[in-house]
Amino acid sequence: MISFILTSVNEDYEYLNETFAQIDKVCNNYEIVFVSDREYTNDWVGNVNYIHTDLETSVKNYNEGVRQSKGDIVLVTADDHFILEDPSQMFKSKTQSLNIGEPWKINNSFLVGCRGFRQSIVEPWLDPWEDYLVTPFPVFNREVLDITDGVIFNESFRHHWVDHWLGYFLKKKSGTSIILDPPPSILNQRKVSFSNTNHDEHDVLVLKKLIDYFKEDPEMSYNTLV
Repeated sequence: MISFILTSVNEDYEYLNETFAQIDKVCNNYEIVFVSDREYTNDWVGNVNYIHTDLETSVKNYNEGVRQSKGDIVLVTADDHFILEDPSQMFKSKTQSLNIGEPWKINNSFLVGCRGFRQSIVEPWLDPWEDYLVTPFPVFNREVLDITDGVIFNESFRHHWVDHWLGYFLKKKSGTSIILDPPPSILNQRKVSFSNTNHDEHDVLVLKKLIDYFKEDPEMSYNTLV
């Protein structure tokens, strides 16, 4: 089974159910774990496990969804993206031919970065320049969580830039451990999209701190809080 992890703080039922209905259309053996600190009733399309929390950030809500999920494959996605095909088939096709010990495989664990890309812009927090992959929508097997302290996103972040730290950490800690599914991907961004940029300044500073800490202590854990 594949678990889809989603969160939302301000979308209505119609918008969310359009996203859920698309998952139901292309997938058979699946669950949607929808986690939010906004209260909804369980009026959903598809196999939805709605979890209401008092968590204040999308990062923590995503991590709670991962903890509550049951699938052997997990995809962290967003309500403003449609799933075009069953991600479990893509995941298996990209990983089934890989062998233990190859540089992109980590401890019998796989992570595919949907709509992922190689960080190619020299940013102020990377001096000197270092190469890593960015994973906006990670799809992974549960063994990855053994490497990332049981979470998929570092909980120092609030919303954005978590995909940079995930890619950076796995690259530096375990070698080139991410397989990219670049655009056009199995995910397609909807025409109506609302991105929360309220916490970007905070999250960029978190990324810089984590990278600086890693350079001082490469044995640091993934979910180190800063």
